[in-house]
Amino acid sequence: MMSLRLLGIILAVVITLQLACRMNHVDSTPVLSATANPAPVAYDDPTPDHPQPAPVFAGGGQSYRARRLARALDGLSFDSERVRLASNWDQALGQRGVDRGVEALLADGHDHAMHNRIYEAVEVFASAVLVEPTNADAYMGLAESLRWLNETDKAIAAFQSVLHLNAARVPARHSLASAQWTRGEYAKGMGEWQRVLTYDPAHGPTHRRLAIAHYYLWDNANAWAHAHKAEALGEVFPPQVRVLLEG
Repeated sequence: MMSLRLLGIILAVVITLQLACRMNHVDSTPVLSATANPAPVAYDDPTPDHPQPAPVFAGGGQSYRARRLARALDGLSFDSERVRLASNWDQALGQRGVDRGVEALLADGHDHAMHNRIYEAVEVFASAVLVEPTNADAYMGLAESLRWLNETDKAIAAFQSVLHLNAARVPARHSLASAQWTRGEYAKGMGEWQRVLTYDPAHGPTHRRLAIAHYYLWDNANAWAHAHKAEALGEVFPPQVRVLLEG
C-alpha cells in the first residue's frame, strides 16, 4: 500500500507541473494599460488576432509589401482615429478607373478575400469607401482585410469608422476589441467587449473572448462565468484554457 509520504510527493509534483504550465501561458501577463507587449493568443476569431505578416522583399527603399499596400489605400488617410478621405481622393478614385457601383465592389472584395487575394480585397474595399464614404460595409470589409495583413492600426481606424456610422454593429465592435487587445490596449479591448454585451448580451463569441481575457488577467471567477455563458450559447471553449482553469 502506497505510503502517505509517497502520496504527498506525487501530489506536490502534480501541483508544481500545473503551476509551471500556467506560467508558461501567462509569462507576459497583461496589465490593463496600453503596452507594447503582444496580446495572448486568441483561439477563436474568424479574423485571427495574430495573422502572419505578409512577406517583405529585399530590394532597397520601400518593400514590395509597403508599396503594394500604399497603392491599394491611395486616396485614404489613416492619420486620425477613423479612416478619412485624403486630399487627393478624387484623383485617386479617377486613377482606379472604377466602373461599378458599391454593391458590385463589395461583392468583388469579398470574393478576393475568400480566395486569399488580400491586397486585391483591400484595394477594392478602399475603392468602395472612395465611391461611398458613408457605407459601413465598405469600411467593414476594409478593416477585416487589413487585419489579415497584420495592419492592426489601420484596421482599428476602419472598425471605428464602421461604428461611427452604426454604433450597434456588434461584429465590428467585437473585432475592434480583438484588434485593440492584439495591439496591447487591454483596457480598451475589455471595455469594447463589455459594450458588445450591452447591445447583445447573448453574443457568444464575446463571452468566449472575455473568458480567455479574464483568465490571462488571473481573474478565474469571471473567466468561469463567461466560459459557462459562452458554452450555454453554443460556443466551444478552448480546451487548453479549460484545463488550466480547472488546475
